[in-house]
Amino acid sequence: MNRRVTFILLALAFAVVIALTYSNHFRNSFHFDDSHVIQQNLNIRTIDIAKFFTDATTFSALPANQSYRPFLVTLFAIWYKLGSGQPFWFHVGAFACYMLLWMLLIVFFQRIFVLTSPNNDHGILSLMAASFYVLHAANAETVNYISAGSDLVSTTLMVMALVIYANWPRMRKYGIYLVPALLAMFTKETSAAFPLFLAAYILFENQVVGPSATKPRPPSISHSLRNAIPATLICLALLYLCQEIVPKTFLPSSHTRLEYVLAQPFVVLHYFITFFLPFNLSADTDWETIKNIFDDRFVVGVVFLSVLVVGAIKAWKKNSTRPIAFGILWFLIGVMPTSSGVVILSEVMNDHRMFLPFIGLSIALGWSVALFLQRMASKTAGLLAVLALMSCHAFGTFQRNKVWHNEETLWYDVTQKSPKNGRGLMNYGLSLMARGDIQSALFWFERALHLSPNYPYLHINVAIAHGALGDSVKAEDHFKKAIALSPQFHGCYYYYARFLDQLGRPDEALPLLSKALELGPGFIESRYLLMAVNAKIKDWKTLHIVVEETLKLAPNDDMAKSFQKMLKSINNLKVAEHRE
Repeated sequence: MNRRVTFILLALAFAVVIALTYSNHFRNSFHFDDSHVIQQNLNIRTIDIAKFFTDATTFSALPANQSYRPFLVTLFAIWYKLGSGQPFWFHVGAFACYMLLWMLLIVFFQRIFVLTSPNNDHGILSLMAASFYVLHAANAETVNYISAGSDLVSTTLMVMALVIYANWPRMRKYGIYLVPALLAMFTKETSAAFPLFLAAYILFENQVVGPSATKPRPPSISHSLRNAIPATLICLALLYLCQEIVPKTFLPSSHTRLEYVLAQPFVVLHYFITFFLPFNLSADTDWETIKNIFDDRFVVGVVFLSVLVVGAIKAWKKNSTRPIAFGILWFLIGVMPTSSGVVILSEVMNDHRMFLPFIGLSIALGWSVALFLQRMASKTAGLLAVLALMSCHAFGTFQRNKVWHNEETLWYDVTQKSPKNGRGLMNYGLSLMARGDIQSALFWFERALHLSPNYPYLHINVAIAHGALGDSVKAEDHFKKAIALSPQFHGCYYYYARFLDQLGRPDEALPLLSKALELGPGFIESRYLLMAVNAKIKDWKTLHIVVEETLKLAPNDDMAKSFQKMLKSINNLKVAEHRE
């Protein structure tokens, strides 16, 4: 009873610490992909679950980023409704999911530890290991970056599926555990790795020492794989569905597969080191691909992976160290979706890709610390050291939340840690331009152009800056350059059209806006500008069509309603004039 009370009190204490650690993140702003996934995305302004599950274009207003994540879109639509599109409720929803993950991890970790050593309940050890993971500074990106909610939600659902499978045999028998696994697949495609996590757990469960056993049971890899077949078939079927339903405009990366894959062993080493030394975290790194197998980074990465695999195999052979091996195996499975080359992504590495793999390393570290403390004469000193380490992580996470406060704080941090990232320099310039410092913004844009001369987004922003400074000739040159570099990107046409309208050339803006809507029908700003331009030139017929189309997509859109009201007033005036 005393042990249970101690556990409850410690759990409450850690819950308070976690809440305080993230207390400064709820008022943080939208960032990066949040613009096209949330702010400019008409689809999430109405909760239409049937549409979310049948139309992948609902995920983003940017065609190149329209992947199939209907459950995530549903959550975003609910959070949008709760907070009228403000980021606060998105952060509340994400944090609630994070706390749920924490509780699930406590249960899952305890299951792993109890299977290994059934004579102890390991509740406090599980609590501390799960709390260490939740307080880890690297996870601050996933919690703060709302679009990275795909990692947060999918990971929570996969862990939920494993908890159900591990703890409730009846639910295992009837396949109830597959429900959260299914939702995870509808949240992020990388959840297709779930059958591997499940097979690893089943193998672990079948090989540990039972309460009455004297020897470990013999390896049963075939049994593990056989029990994971239902999950495998479902995940493969859904992965195929995702590939079929995703629009052809989706462009995950421009890297070659070979160069991307060659970079990944060193990236995995970086992830591993970051778990123990989470310094130099960056929202947008300047890491590049590796061109050949003789690159030192590739060689070092391969040697590291070899040592890690050998270490895991040795640890697996002994029952007392098998949780360490299981944790390493989890880590390797966790990095596989983004590091194996099956999927080629735009960035070589991201901090939020560590979110899922670090669960495994938390298991391995927790059990390693427990074994170490057993050999210590004074366990108090060891526990104090662990608590000190967790306090450092909590402090680091609190500081990372400050970095994610707004666009300026985030992208300034990126310029310091990833100075060779043209996109990062551009985004910092954008934050300066947003507060009216055009000259400083142009300085950062020019630095970015030196690094990324063929980046269409950058040319658009350079054009906007020159336009704001009154140099229309340079502005038009960069707008045309952006269109030449990316003729399928709707933003090139929208911002050029906005510029022309501001110069008093609305007739030239109209065809550009038509093209922008053709390429990005979900981009709300194009519709707003097209309505404004048609009103300006008094093309009431076209304005009526655009207004009606917009209200079909977003029935409660205030801008469309205001133009609808204006059209009604004009029609009433015409009727009155006709009667006179």
